[in-house]
Amino acid sequence: MKARHVSESSAIQHSEGFSNDTTTVQSVQGAQKYLALTGKSYNDNNRDGVNLNNNLLYRRRLNKIGRTFTLGWNNSYSHSNGDGNNISPQTLYNPNGTVLSTALSQNYHSTQLTNSNGNVISTSYTEPIGNNKLVEINYAYSNTLSSSDKKTNDYDSVSSKYEIPNILQTNYFTNSAVYNRAGANFRVQGKKYNYQLGGSVQFTTLESHLYAALSGKDSVSVKRNYTNFAPSASYNYNPRMGTNLRFNYRGKNNQPSTSQLQDVLDVSNPQSIRTGNPDLKQEFAHNLNVGYNTFKLINFQFMAVNFNGGFTQNKIANSIDTLGHGVQLTMSLNQNPGFTVKRDATISLRWRTLLWAAYPTAVLWTLALAMVDGWQRGVAGRLATRDEYLHDVPLVHGIPLLLRTFADHILTTAVDPAQTWFWTTHVGAHPPLAFLLFVWLDRLGLSGGGPAGVFVILVGASACVAVAVALRALGAERVARRALPFGVLLPGAVWVGVSADGLFAAVLAWSVALVALGATGAGLRAAGAAGAGGVLFGCCLYLSYGLALGVLLPVAVLVHTRAGRAAVLVGCGVGAVVLAFAASGFWWFTGYADVKVIYAASIAATRPYLYFGLADIAAVLFATGPALVAGLRRAVWAAVSGPAVPFRRAAVPGPAVPPGPAAIPGPAVPPGPAGRPGPAAMLVGAALAALLLADLSGMSKGEVERIWLPFVVWLVPLAALLDRRRGWLLAQAALALAVNHLLLTVW
Repeated sequence: MKARHVSESSAIQHSEGFSNDTTTVQSVQGAQKYLALTGKSYNDNNRDGVNLNNNLLYRRRLNKIGRTFTLGWNNSYSHSNGDGNNISPQTLYNPNGTVLSTALSQNYHSTQLTNSNGNVISTSYTEPIGNNKLVEINYAYSNTLSSSDKKTNDYDSVSSKYEIPNILQTNYFTNSAVYNRAGANFRVQGKKYNYQLGGSVQFTTLESHLYAALSGKDSVSVKRNYTNFAPSASYNYNPRMGTNLRFNYRGKNNQPSTSQLQDVLDVSNPQSIRTGNPDLKQEFAHNLNVGYNTFKLINFQFMAVNFNGGFTQNKIANSIDTLGHGVQLTMSLNQNPGFTVKRDATISLRWRTLLWAAYPTAVLWTLALAMVDGWQRGVAGRLATRDEYLHDVPLVHGIPLLLRTFADHILTTAVDPAQTWFWTTHVGAHPPLAFLLFVWLDRLGLSGGGPAGVFVILVGASACVAVAVALRALGAERVARRALPFGVLLPGAVWVGVSADGLFAAVLAWSVALVALGATGAGLRAAGAAGAGGVLFGCCLYLSYGLALGVLLPVAVLVHTRAGRAAVLVGCGVGAVVLAFAASGFWWFTGYADVKVIYAASIAATRPYLYFGLADIAAVLFATGPALVAGLRRAVWAAVSGPAVPFRRAAVPGPAVPPGPAAIPGPAVPPGPAGRPGPAAMLVGAALAALLLADLSGMSKGEVERIWLPFVVWLVPLAALLDRRRGWLLAQAALALAVNHLLLTVW
């Protein structure tokens, strides 16, 4: 069997750069501190280039299984041409404040032409030994030639042109690197293990030539010959499915770059002068990696431990010396052996353990954000202002009487002059159950803003757990695990601590979670969960009128699962709550109609619909954070260009062995029709639809960073689409801290 492979890639590049820096340097002489240097540096440059890469591979399978011959050729070519200007007025001062010198000032134009051409020819031969052993012999030849031609002219004030040769910055430099490498490898493949031992010997010749206009002659700057042995070894052991132990060692040479070898001063920045070192030796790096990971598909338990160690001989590093008056000289040097150590561990907890760890973390995070403003202002005083619920608690003389007469006191005197008294802003603008919660707290002896604030935080912080429970119940445990940390550190926690909307978010989230458990389970427990989910959602209707839009979330669950029995039980639960409040004397639609009247007569009447329609979207981004915005962008792109893995149903389960600690594998959802939107996509879509309808309604002109929290928490699954989740998680936390420290959040 013969195989041929030819590939070619090319790139055309154009870059432009500009910088404008100002520098001042203070020096100390004895007991005197004085201004030693002031300077500015203006730089602009343009560069055009082309890169070409060609590969040719020929492979032939010979007359025995495992016996092969391979021949390859790689060619890489690059060419670039650039020019730029440097204008840097610099002034040095004496300790007495007089000018010492302006000799560092410069004003020049330079052009630079660079070329690089490299060729690598490689060949290998493999020979099987027995049934599970293989010997490989390989050889490679490489020849790379690079050059740099730089011409610089200073500004001539007489002719107003750049035509005075700057011999310090004019040079021509060539560098060649040739190596011959021969190696061999021995491989063994067992049932549960495999290992490889090998090594190579490399003979390298480095040679560079420099023509410096300053000296006016060509000289051999560097000519070095190196012989290196590069051993390699790897071992992999798989004792059982989902468990892997691996060991890898590699050694390699790193030759100095052209700029590191070029013995020419670079004074483009007069305060930081750079030069190369023609005596640099190539460095040789040893790298050791040891890793262990295990994954149990049945409960999604995952653990990964990795250790990376590095040891570099003749490590190339920068040496920085101070020349005086704040001027530094940087040059590359070989230093003593350099060591690097990196270790990391990832542990995926059991599901219940994970939830029990997430909830107190969310509570502490929310409480910590609230305490930025202190206990009184951040927690105890939030719900005790004249517009909040606790203000009207003393007016309640009986809960039955409260429910019968609640709607009679919604309208304010601004719209009904005959009104004798009316509820405060937040009490009148919501159905009675929100107010009743704080009345019950007072009746239980937990009166005052402190207990109320802590109660809201304890309930509100559980929303992230409820979202995770719902996702797992629908078969998206992978998404739930990836997104849960983003729910814990959601920037919206700024308003969970403390506003009643954070409590509303948790109640809605748990209602959806119970509906999901009821729709995907069986037996009495599932029936009870569905009924309880319906009751909780019915309670949502009497916590906030805006939560009526939250019906899209349980409906999305029921449509996705096609659970008819659960839908009936959910409907019965909602109906029971509605009937109970109606029997107590409060009719939801009457209350909503009165709220629309007072809202139209409030400050909302002067707020432009179009402006706040856009401003509300911008404001809610402070509650979602940048990670969810990035996740939404990926979701939209995936919907257009192809399926997003965590948000689609999988035709088959995912791999049992994870590729690494950054990902937790397994099926995103139970097996089903490929391409059908998964539960995460359904829930996110329902939340986005609710946000859009709330925005179009015009009933939330402002303060949506807290009012829309019940829908924002359902955007958290978008974070499962992100790759570098640690960085995004830090960005979420940083935004929450910045908002709480830099902005005065009234609500």
